[in-house]
Amino acid sequence: MITFDRVTKKFGEITALHEFTLTITRGELFGLVGPNGAGKTTAIRLACGILHPTSGKIIIDGQDIEKNPSQVKKKIGYLPEEPNLYTRPTARELLEYFADLYGKGRERIDELFELVGLSERADTPISTFSKGMRQRLALARSIVHDPEIMVFDEPTMGLDPATSVKVRDFIASLKKEEKTIILCTHYMEEADMLSDRIGFLNSGRIVSVGTPLELKNTLKKDNIYEIIFTEPVDTSGIAAHILSREKNGITATLSPQLVEMVLQEYGKKVFSIRSLTPTLTDVFLKVTE
Repeated sequence: MITFDRVTKKFGEITALHEFTLTITRGELFGLVGPNGAGKTTAIRLACGILHPTSGKIIIDGQDIEKNPSQVKKKIGYLPEEPNLYTRPTARELLEYFADLYGKGRERIDELFELVGLSERADTPISTFSKGMRQRLALARSIVHDPEIMVFDEPTMGLDPATSVKVRDFIASLKKEEKTIILCTHYMEEADMLSDRIGFLNSGRIVSVGTPLELKNTLKKDNIYEIIFTEPVDTSGIAAHILSREKNGITATLSPQLVEMVLQEYGKKVFSIRSLTPTLTDVFLKVTE
């Protein structure tokens, strides 16, 4: 459905994406994850035809987006990280305006308000909406034309927990319609909960791709341990295995032999040690180190 074929994107001397290659299948929800500046937003803007590749090709549903931009863009709904909404009209007037621009979608506006939980505010000026309400309205606006492909860039960024749950539930409901979705997020729990597959992007390159379970299982060859010490200690001897540090503790991937070595070397300075179940955050720290 969506193929990036050795796509490189440069901004002057800066290479944002380097020979980026990825295929997303029809009906898949693909999570794109990575640190700030990894190239996530660049990748999805290229997929939406907002940016143009320096080299390589992007094929959307069998069509090269550079050769057939108008036809391809009709199939895509894009929610940017910080959507700008006209605030003078009512929510209904806004969706009607964008439905008319696409030439379709007026008949599903009430359904969209129901889906995003804004039915009671449909005829209220957007200027009176909270940030969370505007984000849910922006979601509805991005898919008013019932696109085959949906691209969401940080859809829950800055939202309160209750609104975040509503947005995630809404995205989960779209999966049931077999839409093809790209979800760009910093929240590992969100990616784990919603994604069929996840791609970790670092320095403009895909460094790991798999289902959430497959990715977490890559760390199971060595177990993850949380070790709390009674006082600050020098852990340079196992620095290569450490995922994160606290004041008097570490989280690290350790083989049984290394666990035994830690207990022998630090002895009574070890206050506690416990095995942890690998998380996507652990995978993120490992593949982006």
